[in-house]
Amino acid sequence: MIKISLCLLFFGGLALTGMAADQSDSNSNLWLNYVGDHPLGKGPWGLHLEAQVRRADFGENWQQLLLRPGINYTLSPTLSVTAGYAWVETYPYGDIPVAADFPEHRLWEQALVSHKALGLDWTHRFRLEQRRIGEVNALTGDVTNWRYENRL
Repeated sequence: MIKISLCLLFFGGLALTGMAADQSDSNSNLWLNYVGDHPLGKGPWGLHLEAQVRRADFGENWQQLLLRPGINYTLSPTLSVTAGYAWVETYPYGDIPVAADFPEHRLWEQALVSHKALGLDWTHRFRLEQRRIGEVNALTGDVTNWRYENRL
């Protein structure tokens, strides 16, 4: 059953790729990510470290920088929770760029739920973010306001 499903996915993907070939757009983005969960001793506590470097034009120009540390707590072998802080800097890029680069400060909480099904290990992430997004004056580069948003 698994082999049949994989074959269907593979050939279905080939068919979709062929149909979309005329509508595709090439890009030269470079995204480098590090995501690591590190236990603190033998207890339930751990450290979450994440960094994302997103660059455009074969790495020549910035798109975004994201640094997201957090503290993990394992409630059971199938459930862990994390809370942390993220700092994000977004830069003008692409066909419709923002007027100026802008900062973000995010508090975040997440739950990771894992289980086994269909002979595979599954993990589901549920994340909440409270975001403070800096609105920047394009002429001076100064942050003139901090907009608050939530993200699920």
